[in-house]
Amino acid sequence: MAFKYGAKSQKQEDFFESKFSKVREAIEELILSDGEDTLKWERAWCNPRVPGNFCTGKPYQGIRNASYLELVALIEGYPSSQWAGKGQIKDKGGKVRAGETGWPIFVPQIGKRKNEKTGEEESFFMGWSIYEVFNVSQQDGIILPPVNEKRWDDVQNAEQIMDVAKDYIKYQEQERAYYSPRKDEIILPLREQFSSDEGFYGTAFHEIVHWTGHESRCKRFDENAVACFGSTNYSFEELVAEFGASMLKARAGVEDGIPNTAAYIKSWWSRLEKDVDELLKAYATALKAVDYVLNPPTNVLE
Repeated sequence: MAFKYGAKSQKQEDFFESKFSKVREAIEELILSDGEDTLKWERAWCNPRVPGNFCTGKPYQGIRNASYLELVALIEGYPSSQWAGKGQIKDKGGKVRAGETGWPIFVPQIGKRKNEKTGEEESFFMGWSIYEVFNVSQQDGIILPPVNEKRWDDVQNAEQIMDVAKDYIKYQEQERAYYSPRKDEIILPLREQFSSDEGFYGTAFHEIVHWTGHESRCKRFDENAVACFGSTNYSFEELVAEFGASMLKARAGVEDGIPNTAAYIKSWWSRLEKDVDELLKAYATALKAVDYVLNPPTNVLE
């Protein structure tokens, strides 16, 4: 019998299902709520931390694991973004406290086989294995020095963030802002058309995140990709851009005075039939875009 979450028994499958359901329900409640709760969610969502393994020192990879563990930390109120398996914690001299439950992560299983045409050995994806991990705050015995808590870049100047795409930005006296994948250029209204500097940066950051999707950067679409307004691909990319813009505004300390990010995300998410997995994917994709903007390859700024 094949289990949806790759478990080895029905008991383990039920455990994984309960954990994922808890996070999904919490996400839906936060996004679909109105008023002050939505604003609290919006502020929290804009301050991502990099989930890592405090026993190996490595960050968690993959769209599913990084975003999932970050949201678990937010929902459960864990003060740390560091995680590890029970066996790893034990090997390092720690012990998971009684009554604490772990959270599942997906680890790809890669096999090797000979290519019949070329005769060369190649790697192939065999499937997923699921493991339990625990937050460092769920155990005793291992104390992490503050320097081990890896975080995203400290607050940066908004103009420094703009610099990454300055050669691709054109200003025109008009009422719309957009990024053209085909021309690889960002079109913005004149700065003096904005009622505030914060409003300008909020708009610019949104388009800069779109700009990261070019085939020469984060490769979310090729130079010929033109998605129709309202399509699934268009809706997903708008989610990525809005998540990314929120993160960049947080990095720059920009408050654009428009508390509608959550409503905007809710609108585009509804076009994806409110699929939580798609929302997580968009969020994790935005993390990659933000990382590119804040830590661009050397040649981008030359």
